Amino acid sequence: MQWLPASTPNRAALAVELSPITYVRKTVPPLITVQGANHTTVPTAQSQALHDALVSAGADTALHFVSGAGHGFSTPATAWPDAEAAMFGFLVQHGIGK
Repeated sequence: MQWLPASTPNRAALAVELSPITYVRKTVPPLITVQGANHTTVPTAQSQALHDALVSAGADTALHFVSGAGHGFSTPATAWPDAEAAMFGFLVQHGIGK
């Protein structure tokens, strides 16, 4: 809700509607969350909470924190290769790609 201007009509209801946690269910398509471990815009605890809720629901999900990275995976030099390997590895596990 913090990103919605205070003047937004139905702000609280819209925040719930926009939140991924609202849509947690077993039948959600396979989902990987990849986030920089040092991300400051979205706390890593929020990604962990989403992941935990998906696991509890029985969804096919994975969570990967990129060590030393913030937003965008531009630093450290290992950030993007790490994020890319996690994402493409997940896709390959699900029969997409080689």
